[in-house]
Amino acid sequence: MVKIEKITQPLFFIVLIIALLIILKGFLIPFSFGLLIALIVYPICKKLENKKIPRPIAIFISIFFVVFIFFGIILIFVWQLNVLNKEIPELTIKLNQLLLDTQNWIDTTFGLSMVEQNSLITNTGKNLVSNVGKVISGSFSMATGTLFNLIIIPTYSILILYYRGMLVKFVSSFLGVKYKENLPVILSETITVYFNYIKGMLLVYFIVGILNSIGLLILGVEHAIMFGMASALLTIIPYIGILISSILPISMVWIDKGNILYPLGVIGVFSIVQFLEGNIISPYIVGKQLGINAFVSITAIFLGGLIWGFSGMILFLPFVAILKIISGHVDTLKPIHLFLKTP
Repeated sequence: MVKIEKITQPLFFIVLIIALLIILKGFLIPFSFGLLIALIVYPICKKLENKKIPRPIAIFISIFFVVFIFFGIILIFVWQLNVLNKEIPELTIKLNQLLLDTQNWIDTTFGLSMVEQNSLITNTGKNLVSNVGKVISGSFSMATGTLFNLIIIPTYSILILYYRGMLVKFVSSFLGVKYKENLPVILSETITVYFNYIKGMLLVYFIVGILNSIGLLILGVEHAIMFGMASALLTIIPYIGILISSILPISMVWIDKGNILYPLGVIGVFSIVQFLEGNIISPYIVGKQLGINAFVSITAIFLGGLIWGFSGMILFLPFVAILKIISGHVDTLKPIHLFLKTP
């Protein structure tokens, strides 16, 4: 009976945590990103405060640094769209020719006449139009949620930095005398872990940029290195970033080569690199920077994606790293520390 209780209690605790993560994700995701940013910029903020700069001004400068980088990424995004806009007329001619060739091939191969094909396209278009309202509604909802997060995440970061002393005292009040002494060490190690996490992510994007560039160079895409690095940088923006960053090299290689196999090759390059990044490069490099073994890193990314989607894939690795730090300072949790850390 005792053995069953020892098994069921941890399982119940795990299920409870997962349930809370799912139920409260609307609050926890932006708060976690805010905490992540606060921990990253804390060393900058602390140095400014040590130079007698008032805390509110130091916080503003630190957060502004992050916002500046973010808008730099947006500018790259807009730049790619502007470059693509110049290629649209020639791309449109290529597209029309491709559609005409495709229709002729369908007519010759399957006996489906141009009139029948156009009728099928028209009916399909009507069905798509009937669902436009749902698409617009969903897009508006997504845009509203993104705008809200762009406001609330920096707000959380500012509040955490400003009231950090109070938050530390609050956490400390729940700890016994033994663990109160370890709290400053845990916080210091956590800040170091987050710094290493960002360093690891930058290294990942650099490697992804190199792999993208090599693939595009092999295909003969003009400005391959520029496109490869820009694509790696824009993968920070979930889903949309990699889509937009691939459109320009696809269109340029199509215009230059005039063969559909080259655009398919570009898609293949980005797909392979993204697979390597998500399943091998990120788990190994970021996990190594965080001091977590590859098995735990891959599992954390996978479970994060299941529970919180793309946000979970970013946040769960640092969460596990913090758990590793805490378990290293709590005697009863030492087995967890040994399981999480790198050999």
